[in-house]
Amino acid sequence: TFVHEGRVMKIFISWSGDRSKALATALKDWLPTVLQYVQPWMSSSDINSGERWSSVIATQLQETNFGILCVTKENLEAPWLLFEAGALAKSMQEGRVIPIRLDVEPSEIAGPLEQFHSEKADGEGVKRLLTSLNSSWTTPVADDVLQNVFDPMWVVLQKKIEAIPASGAAHKKSRTQAEVLEDLVSNVRNMDIRLRDTMDDDPLMRRKFRRKMHPGMMMELSHFIGARRSDPIQLLVSASLFKDELPWLYELALEAYRSFKGGNASEAKHALDQYRKALEALREGPILDMLGMDNYGDMGRDGKYDIESAIKKLKIVNDIAIEKKKLAAFTETGLESIPNQTWWTETLLKVLKSKNMRMSYVLVWRNDSASPTHYYAPFPNHSSVPDFLKFYNDEFTLFENDLKSIYK
Repeated sequence: TFVHEGRVMKIFISWSGDRSKALATALKDWLPTVLQYVQPWMSSSDINSGERWSSVIATQLQETNFGILCVTKENLEAPWLLFEAGALAKSMQEGRVIPIRLDVEPSEIAGPLEQFHSEKADGEGVKRLLTSLNSSWTTPVADDVLQNVFDPMWVVLQKKIEAIPASGAAHKKSRTQAEVLEDLVSNVRNMDIRLRDTMDDDPLMRRKFRRKMHPGMMMELSHFIGARRSDPIQLLVSASLFKDELPWLYELALEAYRSFKGGNASEAKHALDQYRKALEALREGPILDMLGMDNYGDMGRDGKYDIESAIKKLKIVNDIAIEKKKLAAFTETGLESIPNQTWWTETLLKVLKSKNMRMSYVLVWRNDSASPTHYYAPFPNHSSVPDFLKFYNDEFTLFENDLKSIYK
């Protein structure tokens, strides 16, 4: 089952370089003429452009469950193409990534792209691509109907493909998988930085890219890595997260990847188990000092309040933290523009005081001096100031001025 928005299958087409872009553009224009329910998407800027990794593209990657990679001789080792392959394959049970080869033989594809079954940019290859797309749709087109549509329409796409100039690139010495991996890991880490910078002003989006050592992320990675043991592409994506902060964990991930590629099943299983155990140890062990959660949706966003739900979720965090002997925190919340004059006492304080929870701190989002509406804390003459003062003066709350010796 794929992600559908009102009967639409979303397809992300990835490209790098002029010839790859020409193929991607041709596919983008042609696919909906054969399968009307598909909605292809490709970026308008080059894949190596610094502005490519905007929040728009990040959203597209996140929502897409079918990816087409336009592979040419010139972009076989393009780092961003490799990253998008990993991002598109985020859910290996649902997602599909199909490289389309333009003047490239299967034997020329190395590194992470080897994990995906590729098709040649010819009649038979494109027909198999259509069959994969169609079989994944909730109400597929009958095979005979698809064949009848394909035969006349293929001529249109064939002419566009044949019009793409031949490769003029000089022959380059192929790099080893280790070299390709190093490039990929380095660029994925840079990608992580760019995404966090781009989304810094939006707390809802930023929550999706939480700091690397978040316990929830450790748990998700542990399940993610073990979901498809035969597919090491997941290890490439996860390894990049730890190279700087936890190099020993990074080495464990690389060892697991190399074991998989080496073909020794028992050695690969052992290496993967070691990596997963390390992730579990990090989630529960002494390196992580705090468990927390963000919650805007239950706290009044878009006028919707669900106090009981907010209390229930925060209580789970509180109880796990106590069990693991860690601190618990309400790491982010708030109500933009604070239109509710009693939000501080009737919403936030009510949640914090419930169920004898022991939160070490609560943080509301920032005030943007460049925006007249993007603020989460009151200022002089704001309508919520009287209620905020009640919140401030309540014996339950502590502010910096109340902690006289905190830095001594």
